[in-house]
Amino acid sequence: MFFGLVGLIAGPVVGVAATWLRTVGLRAALGAAALSGAGMAEAAYGLTEVAESTGVTYWIGVGVVALALLAWVAAMRAESTRDRLVALGGTIGVAGMLLLAASVVLTG
Repeated sequence: MFFGLVGLIAGPVVGVAATWLRTVGLRAALGAAALSGAGMAEAAYGLTEVAESTGVTYWIGVGVVALALLAWVAAMRAESTRDRLVALGGTIGVAGMLLLAASVVLTG
């Protein structure tokens, strides 16, 4: 039930973010921030909480892909310094918020 609710909330956000990657400028930066932030949060969580039982290779790969997406948008889709800063700051903000939410939910 819980993960179904998470999917109902996150699914449309991820869909819109992925669609915005096809644009340029601010929307592309926001899309990258959402997806890269989620990827970085997932990588950080995996490396700090479950790597002992799963290994680190997958989690490092997730982080590399998230950073590659951010770099690609900064180089190819961002039109200004503002767009690049929004993508970077948004990635950090999204990752931080997701890690905080996970710690609250998982520790009760």
